[in-house]
Amino acid sequence: MGNFPTYVGNSIVVESGVVIVGLDEWLTVDIRGLKFSIATANDTKLAAITTQTLSRDQVKITINVWQGGDLTFKFKVGTIMDRDLDLAVNLDIRSSNHRIITYTFSQKP
Repeated sequence: MGNFPTYVGNSIVVESGVVIVGLDEWLTVDIRGLKFSIATANDTKLAAITTQTLSRDQVKITINVWQGGDLTFKFKVGTIMDRDLDLAVNLDIRSSNHRIITYTFSQKP
């Protein structure tokens, strides 16, 4: 990002992007030493979205594509510099082999 902040509403965008991943790939974003991995699953037993703390500095977020529908979510994923860190994420299924993940990490000033 440049020297000028980007805002979503009143929140400052910390990191954002769009990636294309294969079925067996996932996205990992490192924000000041905290790693957030976003993966997909196709499992009738899982909720639409789940989070799992893998270690003190790593969280795995799984988006379940089984139920279909709108796969857009926004929720708190952690705290950085004493402020909540939110993630807005959208998963778009364009083919049976690839997924498009659009993500924005943001914090209120």
